[in-house]
Amino acid sequence: MLYRLFLLLLFTILNVVPNKSHGELKIDITRGNTENISIIILPFHFTTNLENEIGKNIIKVIQNNLNNTGMFNVTTQHASDFDINSNALPTSSLWKILKKDMLITGSVKENEQDKIEVKFRIWDITLGKELSGQSLTFVITSWRRAAHIVSDNIYHRLTGEEGYFNTKIVYIAETLSPRTRKIAIMDQDGENNIYLTSGYNFYSTPRFSPNATAIAYMTYIKNKGKIVMKNLNTGSSVILGNFNGISSSPRFSPDGKSVLLSESINGQTNIYSITLKDHKVYKLTNNKFINTSASYSPDKKFIVFNSDRNGSQQLYVMSADGKNQRRISFGKGRYATPVWSPRGDWIAFTKILSNNFYIGVIQPDGTGERLLAKGYVVESPTWSPNGRIILFTQQEHPSGKAHLQSRLMSIDLTGINKKVINTPTNAYSPHWSPLIQD
Repeated sequence: MLYRLFLLLLFTILNVVPNKSHGELKIDITRGNTENISIIILPFHFTTNLENEIGKNIIKVIQNNLNNTGMFNVTTQHASDFDINSNALPTSSLWKILKKDMLITGSVKENEQDKIEVKFRIWDITLGKELSGQSLTFVITSWRRAAHIVSDNIYHRLTGEEGYFNTKIVYIAETLSPRTRKIAIMDQDGENNIYLTSGYNFYSTPRFSPNATAIAYMTYIKNKGKIVMKNLNTGSSVILGNFNGISSSPRFSPDGKSVLLSESINGQTNIYSITLKDHKVYKLTNNKFINTSASYSPDKKFIVFNSDRNGSQQLYVMSADGKNQRRISFGKGRYATPVWSPRGDWIAFTKILSNNFYIGVIQPDGTGERLLAKGYVVESPTWSPNGRIILFTQQEHPSGKAHLQSRLMSIDLTGINKKVINTPTNAYSPHWSPLIQD
């Protein structure tokens, strides 16, 4: 069963700071939210049916992306009084009387060699001026990516923060009949789902490299748990390390030069770092307990992990060389699967308390713990590249069904804006990519 979302709002991070008489409207995502910014998107200029269709599709994706943030209220307008020319400029000044905060205009032009040019402009309706604009050229089949990049630009212009729409999610896709587990990759909105592996082996914890050109994951090879790194461009794979025990929980360093992992052998689990250039192995923990789920800080100076050395799973932070290990979680319950925010300000984790599961965050010094989501099973948090959204696995018992349903959920740091990420099958163990670069 799915429990209600546990709201613990010690503070909120979304705020609209309007000063419509003195300056442009802009979101401050470090303070409490009072209202959403209202945005209207006009139909993009076109001259062919293909351009019209692509323009409609791009607008739909932009609207979905921005509305899903919980910070914007995006609608569309179809009145002929607001026609747009080929430079994405309105043909009249009537837009200045719209009862909205922002206006988005655009145009789509089909070029030679199956490419499209997308222009867009952002207007402050209250001030009656253009805030920014951009022109992008893509192959026609990449129109969805163009829409994500436009969304990122709008988000950045209105918040001052980097967007997270032109990104991918890697996860474990599972079917029950027949029973299969595959590694899958999709866009952050659940579209363009593809499978990277067959379904006849065990796969777990896929993780992107910092440039999103490779993934590392756990699988069984000759009945031994191994960490495999797969190049997404060439399809080639390599096993990381030559451990006698079971390898698990891979995580790339922020610079992509090394990978953290755990080895379980003789009843104990310890954390190692492996350099990818020369495959040197460094043992970072050395005790008889279970130390696992290691994650670097964004500056690579520290590592957070969970350990049961004090009798129950708790969160610990150590220097990147394994020194100065110290406990940072002291609340009730058990803590697991910590992951450091790309901003460095928070560590997300799974908490198990009184047979309930929670997704929470805590500051690196152990203060400020907050619980954001609660459920039958919620686990495996991963951060958006701007550190504002957490994606996680949620399992529940659907009414009348014997098997658990597992899906991917996202939630912002207020704990209010919770969304389902649709997948074709059951989904587990997500990892969010950085922004996709050309």
